[in-house]
Amino acid sequence: MPKGPCESCGSSDACETYPDESTYCFSCEVSSKGNGTGTPAPSKPKAGIIGNLEYKPINSRRLSEEVCRKYSYGFDSNHHQIACYFNDKKQVVYQKVRKPNKVFHSTGNLDDALLFGQHLFPSGGRQLIITEGEVDCLSVSMAVGMTWPVVSIPSGAQSAAKAIKSQLTWIESFDTIILAFDGDDVGVKAAQEVAGFLKIGHTKIAVYPEGCKDANDCWKKKLDLGAIIRFQSQTFRPDGIIAGEDLWEDLADHYDGESGMSYPYPYPELTKRTLGQRKGELTMWTAGTGVGKSTIVNEIGYDLLVNQELKLGVIALEESKKITGLRYLSLHTSKRLHLDPKAVSFDEYKGAFDATTGSGRMFLYDHFGSMESDSLLSKIRYLAVACECDFIILDHISIAVSGIQGDDERKVLDVLMTGLRSLVEQTGVGIHAVCHLRRTGGAGHEEGERVTLGHLRGTGGIAQMSDTVLAAERNLQDDTEGTQLRVLKCRFTGDSGPADVIKYNKDTGRFDLQEETNLFPKGDDTHEDY
Repeated sequence: MPKGPCESCGSSDACETYPDESTYCFSCEVSSKGNGTGTPAPSKPKAGIIGNLEYKPINSRRLSEEVCRKYSYGFDSNHHQIACYFNDKKQVVYQKVRKPNKVFHSTGNLDDALLFGQHLFPSGGRQLIITEGEVDCLSVSMAVGMTWPVVSIPSGAQSAAKAIKSQLTWIESFDTIILAFDGDDVGVKAAQEVAGFLKIGHTKIAVYPEGCKDANDCWKKKLDLGAIIRFQSQTFRPDGIIAGEDLWEDLADHYDGESGMSYPYPYPELTKRTLGQRKGELTMWTAGTGVGKSTIVNEIGYDLLVNQELKLGVIALEESKKITGLRYLSLHTSKRLHLDPKAVSFDEYKGAFDATTGSGRMFLYDHFGSMESDSLLSKIRYLAVACECDFIILDHISIAVSGIQGDDERKVLDVLMTGLRSLVEQTGVGIHAVCHLRRTGGAGHEEGERVTLGHLRGTGGIAQMSDTVLAAERNLQDDTEGTQLRVLKCRFTGDSGPADVIKYNKDTGRFDLQEETNLFPKGDDTHEDY
């Protein structure tokens, strides 16, 4: 029997006409009745599949009869729009029915179906375009002259990933994949999700001009949709991945000295080993109990605030805001004002306040004790972004997680350190944080035991996530001995080892610089795996 075109699915040679003038399409399996004489067609349409579709232009969408017929997008007897989906045998197995007022229903089995239009194109080729809807698919196909493979997912953005994964082998046989989903938030999110598991570097996401919500919207407005899809689509990169050429501005700023500026410490040997402190870095301080780590980091904070006129945030979780304020007034006057506020005149007292806590460059967090990591990080982010702090002191991370019940402290500390690491990268703020040491089997850090990276209490993530790790060592039983500052790690310089020796002055409440630079001249290699 002669075979010819099928009016139902648009096939050019799959429909057979029988002696009774009935027809049967071996592609879509739709049949028509004959004149009652002769041999009839052997079969009837699949259950539920609508046959005898009419193909005509859809003027409201600027779609031609030709593209509708090619993709088997027609009208039933009730003038409802019908989108036909085929299986790998080129049989219609699923149809989407669009009624007036955007009322939809479907018939057939979607599980057996390919993507809309997929049956028209063999695997492999230079470029494949995937849209979010059938009308967008027809629009793009017309825009590219009905030459490039263009297909659509069946059920909208929410199920895009599932639909794409079901045909992943066929899709990834193309050199370039362009995702032309809708331009709303849902469509953009779905496109990024799908692009995340497709071939990196070979997947692009279409970006529509402002005021256009999808491909058909562009087509109806008579924009050059083909050029928009093919030439203005952006190559997808996962979050955090950038092209190397995009780094030039940052590198040029660094060459001109406009970024990566270092600020000296008040301790010259420490500055020499680390080349100073930098914004955008996480510096961890540690020492035994009572050695004076809080005093040291606030000495550094005072220097940044007053001598270098930078903005400073202070989160002191072991003391009240009043004690923190007094600490900075004491540093400015070189008097222990928490013991005797009358050690200076009221004018000196007020002048110290104006120069430090009341300078407009200092911000404190009024809190005591532990808190959820997310809450702490949000406060630090606020200090960095809203208050525009250049440096923040966090004293200390151990107490920040000490009251959290039901979670492993090591796990919580790892989460906190990862958050701090991300925060300094994102905001560019410099953080000086304090952590405790674990007990060892030696003499003890309060009796002058040398500190190593392996002594940090809690988790190896503290050392790993920090840019710089600094320690203070002192024998609390020997008043004549000074405090050794030690660089345990400095990612910027790669240097480590002893730095300055400082000594606490009970009259001024401050650390004085000593002439010595190494209290432990022998066996001083501080490199250690952790």
